[in-house]
Amino acid sequence: MPFVTKGRFDLLVEPLLELLNTSHLLTKELYNQFMNDVVTPCIAQFASSVEDDNMRKTIHNKLLILTRNSAVQVRCETINTLKACFDQVGEDYLYLVPETLPFLAELLEDSDGKVERLAHSLKKQVEELSGEGLDTYLVGE
Repeated sequence: MPFVTKGRFDLLVEPLLELLNTSHLLTKELYNQFMNDVVTPCIAQFASSVEDDNMRKTIHNKLLILTRNSAVQVRCETINTLKACFDQVGEDYLYLVPETLPFLAELLEDSDGKVERLAHSLKKQVEELSGEGLDTYLVGE
């Protein structure tokens, strides 16, 4: 499988990740279906196809910023996308956990119950993948 070149990455990263921020353009059902069927798998595969850690870090950081979006749907689908990236890339994605922790701490205390549940699910997934508990790292956040 050919990996994503830097030129292709630069062309694709912004428009691809911006698709997560389109909840206002679609009904809730259509947005969720579009995210689940198209956008989330595409972003996870994109992260998996990138060889360079800096490019993967760019994707991840842009996703983390989207977890602070004012729209609950965007936060939820962004968490689902982060989960898909951890799942698709696997252990090679664990180096991004330290910068994830402050965002995860915020999400675990989100005012929306669904966001909070998804954040707990992401936390559990990362703990299982790493074999290490995250609670001690989240305490000071």
